[in-house]
Amino acid sequence: MLNICEIDKFLIKREVVIPFKANYFFYENKILCTNSLIDMCLQIKDLTNTDDCNQSSEFLFANTILAFVDKDYSLQRENSIRLLFKKDEYIPVSLLNAINCSTVFFEKKDNSGLIFDRLEGVELNEAHPYFKFIYYLLGVDSNKKIEPYINALKKMYDGNIIDQEILIYFYEYFHDIIKSKLKVLEVFTQFVFNNIHKDKVTQTIWFFLSYFNLSKDDSKAIEYANNFMGSANLAHTYSYNKALYTNTLRAAIRVSAWDDFFYFKSQVDGKSIGNSQEFLEIFEAGEKKYLKERERLDHPLHPQNIKKINLESINTDNLIFLACVILNSGEDWGVLLNENRFKYIFPSKEIVYRILKKLILTHCLKISLKDFNNIDDDELYDFNKLINNNRFHLNIDGIIDSKEISLSLIKEEIINRSDIKDSILSVWKIINIGYFYSTYEFYLDKITDNWVDDFELNQNTIERIETIQSTAKRFSFTAYSAVSATVSFHELRSTGNKHTQNTLLYNINKYLDFIEKGEADYSKPRFHKAPVLTIEMLFDELFNLSPETIYNENISVDQLSLE
Repeated sequence: MLNICEIDKFLIKREVVIPFKANYFFYENKILCTNSLIDMCLQIKDLTNTDDCNQSSEFLFANTILAFVDKDYSLQRENSIRLLFKKDEYIPVSLLNAINCSTVFFEKKDNSGLIFDRLEGVELNEAHPYFKFIYYLLGVDSNKKIEPYINALKKMYDGNIIDQEILIYFYEYFHDIIKSKLKVLEVFTQFVFNNIHKDKVTQTIWFFLSYFNLSKDDSKAIEYANNFMGSANLAHTYSYNKALYTNTLRAAIRVSAWDDFFYFKSQVDGKSIGNSQEFLEIFEAGEKKYLKERERLDHPLHPQNIKKINLESINTDNLIFLACVILNSGEDWGVLLNENRFKYIFPSKEIVYRILKKLILTHCLKISLKDFNNIDDDELYDFNKLINNNRFHLNIDGIIDSKEISLSLIKEEIINRSDIKDSILSVWKIINIGYFYSTYEFYLDKITDNWVDDFELNQNTIERIETIQSTAKRFSFTAYSAVSATVSFHELRSTGNKHTQNTLLYNINKYLDFIEKGEADYSKPRFHKAPVLTIEMLFDELFNLSPETIYNENISVDQLSLE
């Protein structure tokens, strides 16, 4: 974000143009020409000291000068601000002359030689004299404080159209002084914005509204910057365009507001400033981030590409998986996927990852845009890392993203499905397969020999494991027996790592042959202290299938009781 001092270099310092009119008042020739501004002010005060004239512009000016001399600074500020409310009235030429000379009066310690010459003509394209007068007063204020003048203006402001113009012109003319105190300018900017019609907000006001929201609320800062582009530059002689372009382009990059980035880039392209090193670096940074995010946009899990789905469109197997995940990892807001939690969903971590991938890729769950953007690039296509330690949300139309409510609705839907028996048998088979992988993973992890480091099951063996019908206990016994036999072989007869790996594949397939041939089953029933998995809890609750039945018995529709 630009510092306020950096903004100065973008500002062509010129006076705000506020046209005014000059005229000769009735007492113009009644004032004796003297060499003293004070004498002149005393004469004006005497001539206008009536109820009809004591609020005239001449009286206010004279009283302001006399208050300055008497060090009555409160009255000085009040009268000078009241002058602003006379801006649309004719200004006596003698008063114009006096205001123009007052700057010399303020600068000189000895004013005895100061002479006032009559002005025969007045240049209309200069700053309004009353605003210049306050500027002169600020120049002789030892503290150079603008805040008392702001406070005086606020007290007199009542919100009508004329007052709105005064407020706008005051801001335009004096914001350059106020910005030496950023907090004062921020508060006054908001006051002006809140008290004028929005179609009257000028570029200067929009600029500082945008400026004060940078980094704090970049989206709001960009919104104000867009309003700047369609608003009037009241002064016509200075501009914050370059500072606005710089600020807004950087803000757009920070919040990935690419439509705004390319819009403001187009405002700079073709202009001389667009070739500056500063803008070239901004363009390069923005385009680099844009291309990177475009690549991420094509990712299948990018939330902007995922639309809500209907509950009825989710197949029953996936509904059971989803209920199981919510029961295990659901919270009041979303599902927090963490390996320490979800390893108890199904018997095997391998099966859990498959289930989670299926639920995410079928759009039952999706990640928030904020969380997706926080995922490191090197993890974006590592599905297991992406799933772990991220919060996902239910993406089902009409289902609230809350554990208790969503689980109740999904359970009811599962029970009422016409194909529920087929799905129970299907998921039961996956549980059984999971027990093979669970035992296989457990005993393989205990081996310290390096032959296991790069071992993977081949596709043919995986297909056999996942197509054979058997009980969970026998699948578990098969994995245990195959690994144990291979470990013994490696210690006694193996000629190398590859030999041992091939022996493990052979042993797995040998025990699978035993299952297919119906040979004797030496597996043991479920251990009574074995942890109950989430899927087993769900099956017990919904379908009266106990963990012991699931583990020990063959998959059969005869085991089901859905009444």
